[in-house]
Amino acid sequence: MRLSVVLKYLRRTRGGIGYRRDFPAGLRAVLGLSTFTQPLGKTEVDAARNWGNANKAYEKLVQDAARQVVSQASPGATASPLEKHREMSRYLRSLGLGRAAPIVYHGDTVALEEAEGREAVAEAILDNYRNHSGPDEFRPLSPEDERRVRALNSGMGSSPSPKLSDAVALYFKERPQQAQHKERQRINRAVRRLEALLGPDPAITGISREDARGFRDSLFAGGLAPGSVNRELVIIKAIFNMAKREFELPNWANPFNGVSQQDDDADVDKRLPLKQDIRAAVLRRLETRCREVDFSRIWRLLDGTGCRLAEITGVRVGDMKLEAALPHIDLVEIPERGLKTTSARRLVPLVGDALVAAKEAVEASVDGVFLFKRYARKGGPTAASKSLMNHLRTVSGDKRHVVHSLRHTMADRLEEAEVPQDVRNGILGHMQTGTGAITYGSRETRLRVTTAAMRKAFGLAGGDSP
Repeated sequence: MRLSVVLKYLRRTRGGIGYRRDFPAGLRAVLGLSTFTQPLGKTEVDAARNWGNANKAYEKLVQDAARQVVSQASPGATASPLEKHREMSRYLRSLGLGRAAPIVYHGDTVALEEAEGREAVAEAILDNYRNHSGPDEFRPLSPEDERRVRALNSGMGSSPSPKLSDAVALYFKERPQQAQHKERQRINRAVRRLEALLGPDPAITGISREDARGFRDSLFAGGLAPGSVNRELVIIKAIFNMAKREFELPNWANPFNGVSQQDDDADVDKRLPLKQDIRAAVLRRLETRCREVDFSRIWRLLDGTGCRLAEITGVRVGDMKLEAALPHIDLVEIPERGLKTTSARRLVPLVGDALVAAKEAVEASVDGVFLFKRYARKGGPTAASKSLMNHLRTVSGDKRHVVHSLRHTMADRLEEAEVPQDVRNGILGHMQTGTGAITYGSRETRLRVTTAAMRKAFGLAGGDSP
């Protein structure tokens, strides 16, 4: 007798067989994905062997997301001490009873009225739990009502020290672009590594300079490359800097500020600019070997603007200001595509071949909304990057040559043209660290400056002055 088992959620892929299953609709926003996929192997035997692990991975993601939804719906159940303190403060203010300390009055009418108001509210809460068999007999209060009665009768006390989870939650709230799936994963990974060293959810004011250096050393000991270590340090430093400002901690110094980052000469050249012969060879392949004409236009726009790939793949037709006196891209954040930093919102000049490519792309736009509709979606930049990398790898086997290298190429091109640092930053969307002229004046003035700089960098007429 032969026993057969039907395995669900299988699909054929180019590489063999994979597991594919849609996430429940109510959990997709939390997960940042609509579908779970995982390769199972090349043969049916491989798929049968690996199906169980894939199914367990799916179920764990669903369970974790469901817990997160419940905690968001009922913040009091898992709220940190600081969150509970702030919630109580808002509750008292909503009642017009804003004093956090216990009421002490000696003929003070305002204090007396506050005390009477607190007592009345506390009695109203207790009345819901009073047993009718006796006036002073009560059923157990809910944790939330118990906290309210205690705060009304005895005051709230001082605000608890913010926990690491408080700082992270604040960071995601104030920087919504960092809460997107990929960025959230990167930040949560850095936070988990810090907790692995210091214990779960430490108070941030209790973290010392020695702890910060120990965190850096632990990352190197774990085998991370210098560039990855630096990125993790930058993430934690940014979270703590925001916490210091928003939680109003003037007497606390961020222990991660100024922590020395160990250099590695090999990592400095992790991504190299692409020389002209390589860029031209890739473009020839895209124009002659690639069935999708969008890729050659994307490559030309990347090469001619220095934009990030996601900025180009997610750009709208309406953002292409081709009929302006100074043609440019008006890069703004949209629901389909965020921007990496606030500095990334900018006017990007279009000159030379980049302007020609932009005009071709606008004319060829499928729906008149997005310049490259197929890639103006979640995961679109990644898909475009993979395809472009396949062509780049046939031209160069140097792992330091990647699509992002085109931004390094533009940076070098601007520097060789002796374009000032602040103007280069304005073109590339880097954080402005100085007080140069590009940080002043109207958007139109800045566009004139950056357009002149771009024309100079490409050796075009009119590139000497704005």
